[in-house]
Amino acid sequence: MGALAVEAAVLCTAYLIHASTRETSVLPGNHGLAPAALVVFGLPALLLAYLVTVGLVLPLTVLAAWTGRRVRGRDAWWWLPVVAAAASGLLVMAVALPLGAWRGGLALWPYLTVLLTVPGLAVRRVLRRAGDGPGTGRVIRLTLLYGAGAVAVTAVLGLVGSAVGLVEPYERPRLLGGAAVGVWSDGRGGTLRLAADGTAEAAGVDVDDFSDEARECTGRGTWRAVGAYAVDVWVEGCANLYWESLGTREHPQLFAYVGDPDSGVLYRLRRTG
Repeated sequence: MGALAVEAAVLCTAYLIHASTRETSVLPGNHGLAPAALVVFGLPALLLAYLVTVGLVLPLTVLAAWTGRRVRGRDAWWWLPVVAAAASGLLVMAVALPLGAWRGGLALWPYLTVLLTVPGLAVRRVLRRAGDGPGTGRVIRLTLLYGAGAVAVTAVLGLVGSAVGLVEPYERPRLLGGAAVGVWSDGRGGTLRLAADGTAEAAGVDVDDFSDEARECTGRGTWRAVGAYAVDVWVEGCANLYWESLGTREHPQLFAYVGDPDSGVLYRLRRTG
């Protein structure tokens, strides 16, 4: 279970490094629910780690040792990835083939093999006969020690990659200094024109006023920048239009959430002039 926790920590660290380079509507540092998420998902993750340990890792480790003794007369460590690959392949395809997602299953196969092999290697010597290998406590300490090192190395590699330019964190385009001035279109006929003198003109822009019927906003009004990444637009007869930046500096976009922001559904306007 400690090895599985280490794997999860390494994967989460690598994912966060990768996610930092992807376009996102969430501003840096706007993760107030992260501690609550750890509490909510911590216990289920612990239960899942226990089930994977008892239901997959330990049986496969014992099976690998038995296979090595039967085939070659001795228990070699490399039998574990072989047995784990066979078992994970059967498990993945049993799920993927009925769903018609065999390509995704093939892509997932090596990851699941590694996921099961690493904790198996950590525990295999403990499962051998008494006196032939280190104690359980020592194995746990070494697993967590090397695991903490693996997480630290992953994080350092991400920082070094960012420092030398191999990893470029995503930054939403800023809307200061007149960067929001121009014509923005939703590609379906709706446009929003923001002028340098602070006037605005909307034509057929969708408005999310949380009613059951979709509405369009057409009219003239004013606008102003809100911080570095958003603009407020007031058009007579329309709900307040609050737009945030997205895209890149070369191809900026404005977006507004549709319905609940947690749904992740965005209404986008792209600069056309």
